[in-house]
Amino acid sequence: MRPRGRHRLVFLLLGSALACGAPLPSDNTEDDAADDTASIAAGPFESDDYTRRLGEAAGGPVSVVRIVEVATAAAERIEERMDGLAEGMGEPGGWRPFFEGLRRQTPADETAVLEAYRAELARAAAFSEDRRLVTSPPPPPEVVILENPSLRAHFPLALYHEGRFAVTTASAYGDDPAYLTNHCWVCIPPLAVHEGYPGHHLAFARMSDAAGQAPAVAELARYRPFVEGWALYAEVLMLEHAYYVDPDRRLAAWRMVLLRLVRATIDAGLYRGDLEPPEAEEIYRRRLLMTPAAAAAEVRTHLAKPTVKASYFLGLLQILELREAFRAGHPDHLPREFHDRLLGPPAPIPRIARERFDIELGPPGEVDLPWPWSPQQQ
Repeated sequence: MRPRGRHRLVFLLLGSALACGAPLPSDNTEDDAADDTASIAAGPFESDDYTRRLGEAAGGPVSVVRIVEVATAAAERIEERMDGLAEGMGEPGGWRPFFEGLRRQTPADETAVLEAYRAELARAAAFSEDRRLVTSPPPPPEVVILENPSLRAHFPLALYHEGRFAVTTASAYGDDPAYLTNHCWVCIPPLAVHEGYPGHHLAFARMSDAAGQAPAVAELARYRPFVEGWALYAEVLMLEHAYYVDPDRRLAAWRMVLLRLVRATIDAGLYRGDLEPPEAEEIYRRRLLMTPAAAAAEVRTHLAKPTVKASYFLGLLQILELREAFRAGHPDHLPREFHDRLLGPPAPIPRIARERFDIELGPPGEVDLPWPWSPQQQ
């Protein structure tokens, strides 16, 4: 294994550093930070330890090699589609130069950013209900500015926290004129889907309804593939159902899906010793066109919380495999029938499959799926 220096992290991370996840606690940051520091101080994780951790998160045996293979193949297919979208819009050089232009088209200021998210949340909620993707979406969350600089250091886009959609509109380290590119017009819709409808906001409302109270933070952290896998699945679902009418918005939505697949491969690479942190940051900057600050935040989370970054794709894969099995026995079902049954108290997805669907899932990645999951060829 290649040597790696120690890295220190003193802030609690319970979700993504780019497109976020579960709400953060307000009273146990020091304990969790101590756990993070202890895990880093123990040194690099061996491959078998990483596999064990990933299996615990998945609720069953996992082949890291297979997850990486599936993520790599899917990422290649998605990039082919993205290049095709860019070519159809007049850019023969691929999606990256076209997206660079899109990033410069932003709301005028932070007030306009918040208003844009509020409008997109309303549109996504109406679309979800109109297409019968879910039953009775809850009222939209309050959209606020993420003020805490410690959190902004690790959540450079947004954070769903205590029932609110908190948007990062400034750097944690001083003025950063590039922050608006994180909220370009085409970047806003997929993030509103992930954090709002039919993503985290809807899912947490269903969890609270089922339990009679909001789920505990520890539960959300324990079942990250379900929590984050659902939010990523929500993005894929909206692509499948033609939510993004304009091709430039479809391009931005596929970029967000691509991000999670690349995360899974980088997470495994760091903990198998195949990648050094600077190399991982360069991949995020070059392949995903992230700002340097966002790329650094991604890698900080990889180093502090092994398997967290992989849990998005892992959970998505399990949900898609469960959906394929459910469809085989219920070919005429409405999408909301599957989603209403799936959403409820957080648990390992294989257990949800057994208890709510009477379906046994195999190890993630064993079932072949139609990559990249888009029957309407979005």
